[in-house]
Amino acid sequence: MAPCHLHKPAPALWVRSMKIPGSPCTQKTDFAVKYASHTPGYKPSLFPGILFAVFFFLIIFNVSADSPPLIRFESMQQMWDTESRKIFMEGEARISGEQGSLEAENISIFFYPMETKKPLSAESLKSLRAEGRVRLLSEEIRASADTAMYESQTQKLLLEGRPAELLHPALHIRGSVIRFDRIQNQMEVEGSSEAPTTLRETAPENRESPPMTAKALRQHWDLNKNTLVLSGNVHVTQSETEIMADTMTLYYRAEEKKEDETGHGSEPGIDKAIAEGHVRLVQADGSAHGDKALYTSTDELIILTGNPARMERNGNMLQGPEIRFNRRTGEIEISGGASGSLLPGSGAMPF
Repeated sequence: MAPCHLHKPAPALWVRSMKIPGSPCTQKTDFAVKYASHTPGYKPSLFPGILFAVFFFLIIFNVSADSPPLIRFESMQQMWDTESRKIFMEGEARISGEQGSLEAENISIFFYPMETKKPLSAESLKSLRAEGRVRLLSEEIRASADTAMYESQTQKLLLEGRPAELLHPALHIRGSVIRFDRIQNQMEVEGSSEAPTTLRETAPENRESPPMTAKALRQHWDLNKNTLVLSGNVHVTQSETEIMADTMTLYYRAEEKKEDETGHGSEPGIDKAIAEGHVRLVQADGSAHGDKALYTSTDELIILTGNPARMERNGNMLQGPEIRFNRRTGEIEISGGASGSLLPGSGAMPF
């Protein structure tokens, strides 16, 4: 029996079709190939960093360096096909480089036609498909799905799974479908009534505002506008407050460059939030109802509007077209005509 050679010399690219099986001792076929590097023509946004890290299929071929980066292909079996410009990796497939790694049961990579002697690069990548226990790993980002597909012409990445997940030191996103559009700088996360999308902040507890968790049928992230739109059975929880609505739009402020004690910039926070449609705010000792709610973080002011908007607490009630509640001072202001009821001797404010 031939001896096992885990590290074999890399094949001459696209000279002929070749099939590379695993060795008799069942070790993986392992090729190390140098690729032409290319500096990306964009500056990664800091809101939030997870969204650009999702664009992993291109990043793994894109390393800013004076010398070509080393990309390693590992699998139980590989097929390099000249005519179709395809690399098929089967069985414990893994592509790794300086930026991280892609792992799956099977990985198929297609390249555009090019000169035989020209090294592979991000520009020559046409599409990539990974199937079965897909994992994207980098220094700070992790993503998992059942299938993943990237198309270079449209610059779109699709993750599907039960669930598909993105994990970042500050965020954990989950859904059945995750779509990322590099050209539009947008991401869509889809779920169902049985399995809604979830968003969970995992930032340190010592930051100014407590972490937030959210459930919704859909999430729409817009990097250009620094916004997140939650739609369909929205349920947001932060500390002891719950908010339910048809839709909610969160406006994030840009991440500050000032470094904290850990040496990292502060996490981008929510500047403003707008909830619309069957809005309901619930706390341990009261609730509020309306058609629309606006929250601004600078003054911690909640403006609830409706026909009418209503606040209740311990059997007491206030209502009117517009109710302003200052979370910092506890003051309540009703404009446009107020009415309500107060239980005798309760001495309690409605909220």
